[in-house]
Order: sequence, then C-alpha cells, then structure tokens
Amino acid sequence: MSAAQTDDNISSIAPGSSTAAPPPGAAGAPSALDSLRTFSPRAEAARLSAGRMPCARKSLLFGIGTGLGVTAVGAIAGRGLRPAANWGVGAFVLISLTSWESCRRSLAAEAERVRIMIDNHSSRRRPRSAQDEGPATAAGPGQ
Repeated sequence: MSAAQTDDNISSIAPGSSTAAPPPGAAGAPSALDSLRTFSPRAEAARLSAGRMPCARKSLLFGIGTGLGVTAVGAIAGRGLRPAANWGVGAFVLISLTSWESCRRSLAAEAERVRIMIDNHSSRRRPRSAQDEGPATAAGPGQ
C-alpha cells in the first residue's frame, strides 16, 4: 500500500469515529476515574462466560482454586494467615498466567494446524472439467 492510499484511507474516516482510543493525557481521553465509573462486574462476568475471551475463565478458575488451596494449607499448617495469604496470591498469579499462556499457545497451534489442512486441501483439489461431470446415474455406486 502506497503512502497516498494510506492517506486516502485515513482521510475517509469520519471525525469522531476513530477506532483507536486517544492516548492517555490527550484531550478527550478517559481518565482512570472514568474507567472505574463505567466498570461493571456483571458485564465483565458475562463477557468471560460468553466465550468472548478464550482461556480467561479457565485460567482464572484454576488460579483461584490453587490460590485458595495454598492459602488454606498454609493456614492449617500453622504458618499464620498473612504468610499463607501471600503464598496464595503468588500461587494464583503463577497458575493463572501459566494456564493462560498454555491455553493460548494450544489455540494458536490448533489454528496453525487448521490453516495447514486448508492449504493442503485447496492445493490438492483439481479443477473439474466437463468430461468429469458426466450424467448422473440413478443406480448409484456399486449397483
């Protein structure tokens, strides 16, 4: 794409309909307080459960379960609640991030396998000619 085409594409965007958010600190950019005001836990939970964020729900559940388990074991073992909670938070972060990354990696690998299969299938297809299509038989195959 040439620079002229890029300029034409940029100029064709109507004012006020930008797809990108303004940089932080710019006039009209939302502040952190505006973000907190518009945050809705129900909307975010619906987004997680609707499948719009692949891997997020699973990784958060793994992390929460592990964090609670580590905290409980630490507290029962008599190490005190504060150190047990610290270990629980650490376990939550570690397991959530690890689970997220492994899930995303497997999704990317699956997408790559699908892409390769589609490429192989489309390269194997040969164009049909009029001779190949011949009249259909009513008896079907093997009769």
